[in-house]
Amino acid sequence: MTGPKVGVVGFTGWPTEAVEFFSGLQADNTKAYWTAHKAVYEESVREPMAELLGELSGEFGPGRIARPYRDVRFRADKSPYKTEIYASLDRGGYVRFAADGLTAAVGYYLMSGAQLERYRRAVDDDIAGAARVPHRPSPDRTAPLPESDLLAALAGGALAAYGPGQGPRGGVPAHRGTGAPLAG
Repeated sequence: MTGPKVGVVGFTGWPTEAVEFFSGLQADNTKAYWTAHKAVYEESVREPMAELLGELSGEFGPGRIARPYRDVRFRADKSPYKTEIYASLDRGGYVRFAADGLTAAVGYYLMSGAQLERYRRAVDDDIAGAARVPHRPSPDRTAPLPESDLLAALAGGALAAYGPGQGPRGGVPAHRGTGAPLAG
């Protein structure tokens, strides 16, 4: 692995070849490109993600790397490969790397009904609630959350909170979102 690295914790980072791989895949998202560059993916993209997950596992639990193949059965865009690598960690973390950079986030995607109810009660609490709620246009902490995802993300030095449908798997990617800045 050669080239400049993105440094995180004791993690050695992604080499320049990883950015080049994803840039090339965006331009030519075909089986021919994938097959010709699969070794680059394994060595320069997947291995560094596995290394990062190993570094984070002590604090966030084990992580799972998402498969690189897209499920195109019900999509208009039939591109067969994801142009990013991402992983989720058991205790609420998310890491994404693509040609445009690195995103790290903490939060919940699709909380269970019981988790969502506990969160709503905590937010509604006059003492603890004010400290837990991301900045909203309305100061009303008692307004129910309409859906079950909540995410705080750090990308490119910007910290933002995202609500329903805006996180990495929602309508607006976390690294490009327009989420409200966190209070404080």
